[in-house]
Amino acid sequence: MVLLEAVTPQILVNKPVLLLHAKDFSEPFTSSDGLVGSVIDDGNLIITSPNCKTIFDPPLGGDRHLFLRSNLRYGDDDPLQWPQPFLDSYSHISCIPRSPVSAKDPESIMWYTPSRRDFVADNAVLCGVGKPERWLFRDLQSLSLALIGRAHTSKFREQILVSQLTNVLSHLVHRLEFISTGFFTMCLGVREMQRTYLELTALLNYMEYYRLRSTSLGTIDNIMGAFTHDPLVCDCLYKAGIPVWFIRPYSALNSIRIRALAPVTKPVGVLPLEPSSRPVYPAIYRGRGDVLEKYIALGRNILGYLRYPNPFGYLRAKPLAAPLAVAVPSKREIRAQRFTPYSNKSKAKQKARSDGQNKFHDLVDPILPPAIPSWRLALDNFDVATAQFVYEVVNPTDLGYVFPEPAMFLRTQTIERRETYFKSWLKYRSAFIYRVSSKDFTATPMPTSVWRDVLTCEHTQNKKDSTSKQSDETLSERLRTYAMDFFQNCIQVEDVSLVGLEKGEMKWNGKVVQTLSDNEREEILWELSELNFRFELLALHSRATTTPDKDPQELVSACFSGCNSRSLLVADLGTANHGLADGNWEDRALYLHALKRLMMSWKGDIPSILRVEKSQWLERDICDLEIVITGFYVKSFYNYFRRAPIVPRGLSHVASLYCIPEPPAITILDPRPDLFYDVSVFCLL
Repeated sequence: MVLLEAVTPQILVNKPVLLLHAKDFSEPFTSSDGLVGSVIDDGNLIITSPNCKTIFDPPLGGDRHLFLRSNLRYGDDDPLQWPQPFLDSYSHISCIPRSPVSAKDPESIMWYTPSRRDFVADNAVLCGVGKPERWLFRDLQSLSLALIGRAHTSKFREQILVSQLTNVLSHLVHRLEFISTGFFTMCLGVREMQRTYLELTALLNYMEYYRLRSTSLGTIDNIMGAFTHDPLVCDCLYKAGIPVWFIRPYSALNSIRIRALAPVTKPVGVLPLEPSSRPVYPAIYRGRGDVLEKYIALGRNILGYLRYPNPFGYLRAKPLAAPLAVAVPSKREIRAQRFTPYSNKSKAKQKARSDGQNKFHDLVDPILPPAIPSWRLALDNFDVATAQFVYEVVNPTDLGYVFPEPAMFLRTQTIERRETYFKSWLKYRSAFIYRVSSKDFTATPMPTSVWRDVLTCEHTQNKKDSTSKQSDETLSERLRTYAMDFFQNCIQVEDVSLVGLEKGEMKWNGKVVQTLSDNEREEILWELSELNFRFELLALHSRATTTPDKDPQELVSACFSGCNSRSLLVADLGTANHGLADGNWEDRALYLHALKRLMMSWKGDIPSILRVEKSQWLERDICDLEIVITGFYVKSFYNYFRRAPIVPRGLSHVASLYCIPEPPAITILDPRPDLFYDVSVFCLL
């Protein structure tokens, strides 16, 4: 043991201060003593550690800037890279694991920085768009799914933060596997996945182990640790085996016992601190480094990465002064509708039409996915004469579609043109999904006429007069102009460029295909229906809600089977006949109630059954609720967008693609078999 008799701290600070005198170490070592110590803050503070031999420079001060550096971390304000001030409300941050010593450790992938060789570009019309190398994703996925399983079986799974981090990690896994992005966005996705994994690991370890630990027997684990000014916190962390650094004013010098001096390790030269330059990311927080708001900003930034644009959000039309009013059907009308599968033919003349076609009526075609009966009924029974438009004039983009309208594939004069649509869609699909993959993109909905032009570009080019050079150049230029206007600003970032509309290969279900079966055609149209419906529901809710402060994408996701574990932009074929399309009324009721909760906040005259908050629902109540929900949705959508909505559908056959297990549901003790229990009501009690 080294005793300090008279040590000049000038070797640690740049101004003269009093001499340090160490006391006798004959008494037992405590958390307030220091294995090492140093003077910081120009000699105003003393920092010691009872269980570490390295002194880190604490991120103090009231003007911290949180922004992504060149390694897509946040410098010394990042709890994954540097010890942070201890917060009672975010105490698990001190337990974030450090990088393993050996690169052979399976968890070392959570500190891996992707490079260009880890990026596999799609063979598509856009150059620079792709996914992570398979080995990289596989290693990240296996660890993440194992941790998600641990969280689901943990006794702390119902804790809000555990649930939130588990949900976010599931979204990140799903997005990284299925959504093609640019290279830098892919790297950011890997980093956010690593961050969420490490924080969830720390949270579970803290709650299951460290929080209950009373003595570490002098050992510390390979975790980040924390700075503190509180002697009680210092003692608890010390006993739990968590690295801790105790900060005290210089005036407390005479009461401090230190075994040895240590230089202060600063982040300069240890961490990458230069800002990211390609692309440049703005600061997400500015303020104190020892407050909860800093970590809230980190979480909000991850959620921002997972957000998609609202293509219908760029609204320019002026709202009408009169409020939206919706006719509420009586119970007799609801029950009459339930047994009237076919609409009155006399109403056909009143239906809204576009391009000479009745958009409220299904075409008869074996490859069209079967409509869900209640949604089909709502479209058939809607009378445009009852509409009350919300805006003075129609917004042109409201008449467009985020993805091609499924009926467009059926309204063709020749089988050849229909096959052209399908083949072109499969070639361009990853690029069209990329177009809607980032909140920074302006993916404007396009009218059916534009979708026709885009999907027939190659067909038209093959049919052109090859003897006319001028015609060839004019057509090529026109097609490129179409494509540039269509993709808008999503090809102006991250080195993404348009290669050519003739590029790409036909892929479906992860396989390259040459010809399509009727089942595959039906699956393609189901995906288009599902994706369009999701974004239209998001757009309608964003306009109609009276609570814009709530996260709309999270609320909308709850309306779809499995969407709490995946993204709105991935329509899993394995869920096609589940959720709103489920044949079992009890299973379908779960998602109808999610829609009910969504609609309860909408403007206008809300049907009374949507305002009912009760926990027990009979089958006939659910049927009545479904009739009202579907009718209310169709009319509300028409009032805002002046066209028929695309509604959800099922599949005529069983298909599977990918399914993440659902989190455990709340268990109802001794439930009645003929009742559906709305557990959201219990959560409000």
